[in-house]
Amino acid sequence: MLSRKATARVLQALIEAELAASRRRLSGATRLQGSSVGSWPEEISLSSGERGHLGLDSLEMMATAAAINEMFHLHESADEIDLMALDTFGDWLDIILAAWNSGVSQMTFMTSGSTGVPKRCVHKLESLAEEADFLAQLFQTRQRLLALAPAHHIYGCLLTAFVADRLAVDVVPAANCTPKFMNGALLPGDLIVSFPERWAAIDRMVVSWPPDVEGVVSTAPCPLSLLASLHDRGMAGMTELYGSSETGGIGWRRYPSSEFALMPQWRFAETDDGEAAEVGLLYRNGRSCEPLDHLTRRGRRTFTVGGRRDGGVQVGGINVWPQRIAAELERHPKVRAAFVDLTVTPSGPCLEAFVVPVSSDLEDDLRPELETWCRQRLTMIECPRIWSFGDVLPSRAPANG
Repeated sequence: MLSRKATARVLQALIEAELAASRRRLSGATRLQGSSVGSWPEEISLSSGERGHLGLDSLEMMATAAAINEMFHLHESADEIDLMALDTFGDWLDIILAAWNSGVSQMTFMTSGSTGVPKRCVHKLESLAEEADFLAQLFQTRQRLLALAPAHHIYGCLLTAFVADRLAVDVVPAANCTPKFMNGALLPGDLIVSFPERWAAIDRMVVSWPPDVEGVVSTAPCPLSLLASLHDRGMAGMTELYGSSETGGIGWRRYPSSEFALMPQWRFAETDDGEAAEVGLLYRNGRSCEPLDHLTRRGRRTFTVGGRRDGGVQVGGINVWPQRIAAELERHPKVRAAFVDLTVTPSGPCLEAFVVPVSSDLEDDLRPELETWCRQRLTMIECPRIWSFGDVLPSRAPANG
């Protein structure tokens, strides 16, 4: 279970995400109450009202109510619930807390694949609480959390809701973490919760670090160069969590360690001869798990992480498949072969495309044509940002091009 304040944090993040998806940007009223103020007052109206409102129309109300039901499993409540009949943010909060008190015991988190189609990942509250207990011990010296990861995703929810409750600390919302705040209001004992792309921006934003400010990163592999830069410029510690929306947290490490340690709820699977399998994991209840990545065991309870088993990579926290993008480029009549790979820039990871045109005379004019081709067929996050052209593909490209 979560406190009312922590539940409100998760609920607000979910609603903001739903509105952003439907409107492509938040409305003026939502931006005023959410992004500017930080945390919404419970009396804010869902549709319209003199004391501030979210401005949901009937379709947005329906979609948001469905998302809330899905995440908080309100359909499992003993009571009949009609979210669309309620008036305020606080009313929705009341319903969620009442459902938990009636015995609802699961939450669903969403993840996105290369096409942006959400995938439902159901977790028992008991398992989330168990992981949060461990993380609270890991960060027991922290006095305040800076929530620079969305609370409706499993990583943000665990740290900025479940762990924040256990530590009984204040949480600073992302909207308040302006450059001025980050350069003048950080305090010893702070823990900054964020993801790799935002950490890259933070590293360039913060001029100097106060003592005893730590960070935690997850959702995608964090470049070693970024961790080293944060450490060298004065951060007291950086912890990287490994896991996924499907599995929850699996392991953790502190820079500069190259190995992850298994969280207490996991153990390595064993073969008949007693040796640990390369990638096999077992949850405490005996449930087996095949990680999305190649894992190599290094010690009794330590491991390193290789590439994804399905060839996917993460850009902006979203899984994309370079092979699929390269195949789409090769469908263009002026492309003989293509290879797409992940590259790291100062602003974060992005996709780089290597293209062999059917004729070298086409190179100068082909890039804008291929950019249009990609925009028409791929999601924005899948579109390559860097382009290279030549007579042959890089040596690291697959033999079949």
